[in-house]
Amino acid sequence: MLGGGESKLLAFVDDASSAALMGLEILDVFEAKSEAVRLAEKVFKGFAGRLRGLNALTRSERVAAAHWIIAITAFFEAADECLKSVGIEELGASAGEQVALITRTYPSDASILGMGRVLSGHSVMADVEPFYGLRAERFIEHLQGLAVFESLDDAQRRKALGMRETLSATAVLRYRERLRELADDVPEFNIWLNLSAHEHTAREVRRVNDGLARLESLLTGLATTDVPHGVRGTLCMAYRAQLDKAITQQAASDLVVPTLGEGYVEHRFRVAASQPTMNPAAENWWREFSVFEDLDLYLASYLVSDAAKTAPLLVLGQPGSGKSVLTRILAARLPAERFLPIRVELRSVDADADLQTQIEEAVRQVTTESVRWPDLVREAPEAMPVVLLDGFDELLQATGVARTDFLERVSRFQEREIDNGRAVAVVVTSRIAVADRARVPAGTVVMCLEPFDDRQVEAWLTTWAGHNEGILAARGLRPLTAEVALRHRQLAAQPLMLLMLALYDASANALRGAEEDFSEAALYEALLTDFARREVEKHQTDPVDDAAVEQELARLSVVAFAMFNRRAQWATDEDVTADLTGLRMAAPAAEERRMQRHLTAGQLAVGRFFFIHDTQAMRDGTVSQTYEFLHATFGEFLIARFVARLTAELAEARGRASTLLPAAPDDGWLHALLSFECLAARTPVITFLSSLVARDRRLTDLLLELFATSLDQRSDTRYSTYRPVPITAVQRHANWSANLMLLAAISADGIMAGELFGGSAFAAAGWRDTALLWRGQLTSEGRNGLIGNLHIERTGENPDRDLRISVSIRAVASPPLLDWTYNLTGDDVVRPGYAVDWMRLKDNFTAAKAGDVLLHGLEPIAAAMPEIAHMIVKLPDRPPMTASHALLGAIAALADPRDADKAMGDLLKVMEAIAGHGAPTSDLYSFLAMSLGTLYAGVIADVVPKELYEAIHRETSIVSIEDDDVPARLMWQHLQESLRQLLAGRHTLTEPDQPASAASPAPAPSPTASSPETPATTPGAP
Repeated sequence: MLGGGESKLLAFVDDASSAALMGLEILDVFEAKSEAVRLAEKVFKGFAGRLRGLNALTRSERVAAAHWIIAITAFFEAADECLKSVGIEELGASAGEQVALITRTYPSDASILGMGRVLSGHSVMADVEPFYGLRAERFIEHLQGLAVFESLDDAQRRKALGMRETLSATAVLRYRERLRELADDVPEFNIWLNLSAHEHTAREVRRVNDGLARLESLLTGLATTDVPHGVRGTLCMAYRAQLDKAITQQAASDLVVPTLGEGYVEHRFRVAASQPTMNPAAENWWREFSVFEDLDLYLASYLVSDAAKTAPLLVLGQPGSGKSVLTRILAARLPAERFLPIRVELRSVDADADLQTQIEEAVRQVTTESVRWPDLVREAPEAMPVVLLDGFDELLQATGVARTDFLERVSRFQEREIDNGRAVAVVVTSRIAVADRARVPAGTVVMCLEPFDDRQVEAWLTTWAGHNEGILAARGLRPLTAEVALRHRQLAAQPLMLLMLALYDASANALRGAEEDFSEAALYEALLTDFARREVEKHQTDPVDDAAVEQELARLSVVAFAMFNRRAQWATDEDVTADLTGLRMAAPAAEERRMQRHLTAGQLAVGRFFFIHDTQAMRDGTVSQTYEFLHATFGEFLIARFVARLTAELAEARGRASTLLPAAPDDGWLHALLSFECLAARTPVITFLSSLVARDRRLTDLLLELFATSLDQRSDTRYSTYRPVPITAVQRHANWSANLMLLAAISADGIMAGELFGGSAFAAAGWRDTALLWRGQLTSEGRNGLIGNLHIERTGENPDRDLRISVSIRAVASPPLLDWTYNLTGDDVVRPGYAVDWMRLKDNFTAAKAGDVLLHGLEPIAAAMPEIAHMIVKLPDRPPMTASHALLGAIAALADPRDADKAMGDLLKVMEAIAGHGAPTSDLYSFLAMSLGTLYAGVIADVVPKELYEAIHRETSIVSIEDDDVPARLMWQHLQESLRQLLAGRHTLTEPDQPASAASPAPAPSPTASSPETPATTPGAP
């Protein structure tokens, strides 16, 4: 394939293959080595020129063949040197054996033969050492069986046996030398050398914002073809022109936004191979994978590998992380003589068309020329097409159609191209949250883009300062620094959000001048207000007043609610328009005329806020749009802000009403927005509300007034057309009442259940009944958020028992207080608790997971002693406890003896209280038997303090044994005797009916006793 002619080595191999069958020995490694080297020299002389004009698939095969010859030649040379150093001039092995030893492949060779192990993020060089190490090991093993080895003296044999490391290291050295000879002319070899150097040396200190220029140099050989012409040339020029354009066109400003070539900061990334158990949509799943740098080296290695030709590269990232920017700069940087990049914005092509049609449409959009895919590829067969499919998530969002086979169709397209003698690489970008919406075919490489680290933030801001320092200085301002930006790391770590911070700070160095404790809420308020004011100024010649800005933010808040109430991170243009219309907030027609074209209410609301991602997809010639905040927290802040302002305005209006004729609060807007989802469904909303809702008693009173009627039927139908999702009237009542309770608790810094349920004799009952409504009718997110963000504290005594409800981001459940629950008095030492059978029925009725788990845990004890399991005992100076609690506490102390004295002491007191309460029953014997068994184990484990021995000894005679042969009674009897003997063997005890001086230890039980009356355990034995 490479030499194009006969050679003695090829003849040797052919002869050796035949000779091996006859057992002849005609090939010697030394002669083979010289022929291998001669052939290698012939092949590699002018090798780069012979690669010219080959299509990408053939070129890949030729480079793979050359790579294999380099690997084998290096081993021949190393073996020659090592054998001569030992004193072996002729090997004397059969031809077949030598061919098998040197050219046989092993499963572990797959990575080096596959031209780079891109799936694991490191180069082919990392596999060279094991490649040669295995061959050296087999070679030396074989050498020991040859006659030439027997002819060596002891010193030579030891040296021969110890040359594995030398042989492997020498082969690696020769391999690298061969690669270096061709690296200047063959980019593939240059890439591997660069990767190798990177792996074996400290990380190179270089710019991270060189616009992937090194990727271009790595993939470009010294000899280049003429400038592309035709459609291919037009594509190349169009993509290259992007390097000189602003990295984003969305940020309209008088400042200079860096160009793509200058402002792109190389991503850090994680990479994984497709696997059945992968979950790329979960950020936690990625934590087990290492973070890589040097994206240019990795992409170069990937694009010349076989993996790129058989399955797509799936690039994942958060909104605003730079996925689209990466495809733009890839299209610009891939050298035209080797690659044919085609960038397909999936939002701009027909979503229902096949991939080939989408590619052809993307080419037409850039070049204005229609061309068929086969003709385009045949125009430059030596250039491998690299199709960049940008925005798979946009396809899903905008069309609302499941496309689980999308990546599989991409893989089948690549397979078809290989079958037709062509190779094509495909890169697909998607938001990480929807990565589970498509099946990932085998062989796919999945890359996850990482947020910026400190060095990347500093690099980007250095570029920003270079363009804008003079403009800002003329205003008496300074550019944003990394130190200031990183105070808000969550935003600064995303490229587009970092630009937003830089633009905001450029107004008046607002970030630099902010206090150190500048809260997240204050930052978002300043950012969004500033950008809303700029948006209004674009379309208004008169001075902009605060009311116009508020109106703009109100519409954006409805966009946020459109997503929140639909339990999604995006909303379609139709959804937003319907919501604005239903809430009577659609922009007036006059504003549409000013825009000079008809826009929907959704499009007018969003405008050109670049922190809202406008997703598009085309189906049957119709453009579908969805909106998504580049950072989800923007939407969550807008929700909290709008709610805080609406409630404040309601309270202010209520305060202005006449005291003689109080006006009913006009809560229509608030009810419409807050009756479809609980605000606690997203914790950041609660966090922002805690900062934004006023601590004002007037507001609290208003919210309590609204809560009092929140479950009543409403007569207000003004906003009845606002219906983001179909839910029942009961669910709307539940959401509305839960949200009012949350707001009241925040406004009052904690609200009493008695205030919520005024007039109730026992407010906790009202809370319980309403909480069950919320638990049953809220969404799982709303219910779990409510449970997780409410701190509920039991307060007061009867008749003033109450609950204090406060909002906490990390709520902790208060321990149950049985004296509060049952209103126990000082005279109630023992009283019946909750009936086990009734508890089972109630749990079965609600079918709640938490109740099932708790009841399941108590079931063995409850089944053994149903009457006593939940009997309540009030101990002196101790909170009341149930019999089950005392027993389980003592059992737990066996494993954690830190509180053993208290736990064992409590159990003894509970045993005494219950035993003296009423006649003995089977339940009582069961409880006492289990308790004594626990105490027995505690004594053996030495976790029971010795000062309790006398008390335990005394308790063993609490209940007399009757003759009835009940198993629990017999067990009680056996344990009584065993525990007495065990304690007597360890401590001098005083018998209850004898003076202390007459006490004597009881004899220890026989370790071999087998009767039921005698324990089979030796006292003190574990």
